Amino acid sequence: LAPGTKVKIANDVRVYVVGDDGKLHWITTQTVAYSLYGSDWNKNILAITQQDLVTNALGTSIASEADLQSI
Repeated sequence: LAPGTKVKIANDVRVYVVGDDGKLHWITTQTVAYSLYGSDWNKNILAITQQDLVTNALGTSIASEADLQSI
């Protein structure tokens, strides 16, 4: 998955973004997602399987714009 790609698993509300480190980073709130991506933050989210989540390492959570810049 390319850095910056937003992904989620079906039936799970969590949205992750792929960092430059190749890890999946959970965007902790809609407020954070909105500040990062604007009003269309919930568009172009790639659906992945639970297995995809397992095979891609999880990184730190994103709770602010600064967190996204550090990954």
